[in-house]
Amino acid sequence: MDQLRARVFDPTEFPDTESYIWFLRNNVVRTTGLDFPLPEGDVEQQARMMFSQLAKVGALTILED
Repeated sequence: MDQLRARVFDPTEFPDTESYIWFLRNNVVRTTGLDFPLPEGDVEQQARMMFSQLAKVGALTILED
């Protein structure tokens, strides 16, 4: 998630990974109408949930080197 944030956005736009995850979540909710909670746990748990939700709505493509 840190790599994605660093490659796509100006680091000053999202100062940390958690703020980036919340930005993604809000966009998914806004565009799909499907609300989902993020776990209260650490950033890794939130990232896993975010990837899971993106996959469910068909919005996740994993690119490998």
